[in-house]
Amino acid sequence: MELYLCITHAPSESEFSDFEAEDPFMNNFIVTLDRQLAAFEPLLVPVNYQELLIAVCAEVSVQFERVIMKSVYNRLGGLQLDKDFRSLSSYLTNIAGWVVREKCARLSQIVSIINVDSVGEAEECFHQLQHHNLMLTSDEAMKVLGLRIDLPSDAIKNASF
Repeated sequence: MELYLCITHAPSESEFSDFEAEDPFMNNFIVTLDRQLAAFEPLLVPVNYQELLIAVCAEVSVQFERVIMKSVYNRLGGLQLDKDFRSLSSYLTNIAGWVVREKCARLSQIVSIINVDSVGEAEECFHQLQHHNLMLTSDEAMKVLGLRIDLPSDAIKNASF
């Protein structure tokens, strides 16, 4: 996951187009992870392999959150993050089943807040999440939104989460 930090998360239009054509990180990460997990499948009984998959999914989610929080984003970076998260979530769900959705719920909420057009939209998103299974505190939501370098910092500081 550390390689994720080597990629810009505040891309220009041109860089974003390049990312669309050739994914800079997530596809390689998924291929590598899949290769590593496949090596364990013939060695473990199905129940143990499933437990391994669930544990790996939980750890991948934690590590992805960690590197997300070390980066800064613009609107296009938020879109790329959303695409990366959806690819990863889809892959993890395919290999381990729907239980992964629960493991990725917090990460999903972080991505949703980063991938907004405005501070007002972030506030609305956070309040909608409160009606569901909110995994973020108000302070955490504020910190996540603070990763957006293209939104007015005063508006972020005055946001009501």
